[in-house]
Amino acid sequence: MLILIDYENVKNAGLTGAEFLNKSDKVIIFYSSHVPTMQRFNWEHLINSGCELEIVKLVNDGKNGLDFYIACKLAEEIGSGYDGKISIISLDKGFNAVCDYWKYRGKVSINIAVCKDIRNGLKNDRNSLERARKLEMGFENIKIDTEYLVYKERQRIEHEVADVFKGTKYDVVIPQITNIIMNNVSPKSRYIDSLKAFGKIDGLRIYNIIKTEVV
Repeated sequence: MLILIDYENVKNAGLTGAEFLNKSDKVIIFYSSHVPTMQRFNWEHLINSGCELEIVKLVNDGKNGLDFYIACKLAEEIGSGYDGKISIISLDKGFNAVCDYWKYRGKVSINIAVCKDIRNGLKNDRNSLERARKLEMGFENIKIDTEYLVYKERQRIEHEVADVFKGTKYDVVIPQITNIIMNNVSPKSRYIDSLKAFGKIDGLRIYNIIKTEVV
């Protein structure tokens, strides 16, 4: 996905969801001397995602200068052959006219949306169903009491697993073993996931231990 960010307009709030970016994304951030800073964790999300990142700074300050930059860059990318999903991250409704141009006068295959942040922009990328699923799950509302019970149960199991495997070579993979127990109710699924995670020999040893010694 191609993501064009009107950073002067959205600032750090527009980078919400940057942790969901990946190597298939190209992100272009447009900024000016009026908003020259970014929260470090947002920058680290961008860098660690592996996305192709480009930074464009407004040369001469002026009204709507970045808007023209973004419109020109968009045309440059499409003219160079890009025909995938595009998100413009901005609160400026004027970009709707840019979307209309490409919808009614440009290439039919071009799909452009104006969104308030990266998270909403990525939701338009239905080519990545797994990412879309994670986005939906990550921002859904949950019941605090229910999730707290799950948290306490995980703590109980992790402590029990730690006691069982204490002093063995497996005490460094306690969280992974706990995940297998938490995510699988049936012995068969625990057996399969143990072998997948740790191999035939270690997986079988771990499975036999949790089967007999972990409640």
